[in-house]
Amino acid sequence: MNIDADKVITSLAVKLANSEVQAVKYETLAEQLQEKVSELQSRNAELEARVAELESTVATDNEGGELV
Repeated sequence: MNIDADKVITSLAVKLANSEVQAVKYETLAEQLQEKVSELQSRNAELEARVAELESTVATDNEGGELV
């Protein structure tokens, strides 16, 4: 091979390696984001349950048991 072909092959190999590194970074980021989404969905469910509990408490009058 001549020197220009070697340079092109080396350049393409470097670009491919860099692309693979970027792909791994994006996969890792996607996994981290999915974990965070799951955590937030769980927390949201907890908060919704707590809101329902508080709404139930507020909706009942302490003296007569009548709805407010």
